[in-house]
Amino acid sequence: MNIIVQSYAEPDAARMGEYVTCMLANLNHYYVKMVYNLYESEEGLSDSVRSHPKYRGVPLGKRMTYQDAFAFASKNLTPDEIVGILNLDIYVALAFDMGELRNVLADKKTVVALSRHELDEKTGTPYMDPVFASILHSNTQDGWFFNNPIRGTNYDIELGRLGCDNAIAQALKNANYGVFNLAERFVLVHLDKVRGKTASNFMEFHGKSTVKYTEGRLVPNYDAIRHYKADQLMTEFQFEEQEKVLILSEIFNLRVKLKND
Repeated sequence: MNIIVQSYAEPDAARMGEYVTCMLANLNHYYVKMVYNLYESEEGLSDSVRSHPKYRGVPLGKRMTYQDAFAFASKNLTPDEIVGILNLDIYVALAFDMGELRNVLADKKTVVALSRHELDEKTGTPYMDPVFASILHSNTQDGWFFNNPIRGTNYDIELGRLGCDNAIAQALKNANYGVFNLAERFVLVHLDKVRGKTASNFMEFHGKSTVKYTEGRLVPNYDAIRHYKADQLMTEFQFEEQEKVLILSEIFNLRVKLKND
């Protein structure tokens, strides 16, 4: 697979060190073909990154949008190649099941949007944050994988902004893609120890931004939500009878068609 990221001029050397660690993990991963950095700045990237044979730096000169990444892949990468857009502090776990990802993305109407794992400092074992788990990780994704190219052009959404994950999920749904969060099957690891960012305080890091997205589509963890029943969810969320009937009617219409000819 090909990976697309974006680096910028991070003033905190320790934080930049985390980015370099993630970049090198991706560059050295067996299943990664190339890492394309559509950079605002390459300042702070180590020589071990910039001289790596799998690394390509491409000046973008602004904050990357999903549209930028999709357009780059469409123009520069081979059709039907698997492409992943990752946040800069994310790396692909060693045990990533590339064969299964190919199977999932063989349906070209599918995009995989993955929530991250944290690393247990004592054991080195990846785990999914229990705070985000309370809403099935539906509002936070850090990696997007697709079969090149992506159809459509309405993806002018900046990465790393509050709500961008759900905004791009809605835009892809509007373009008739199925967006699935298979985070337990395809593990991405998050490295953000220097700032002490967690699921409990992440709003503090994004709340002051002048760019945020307030509308979008939630993408719950597939392997968590698949065990729920529709009536169970509707009861938990206290749906009224008319709301339940409308949802059940939609299910009915998905499978039952009129044949008046």
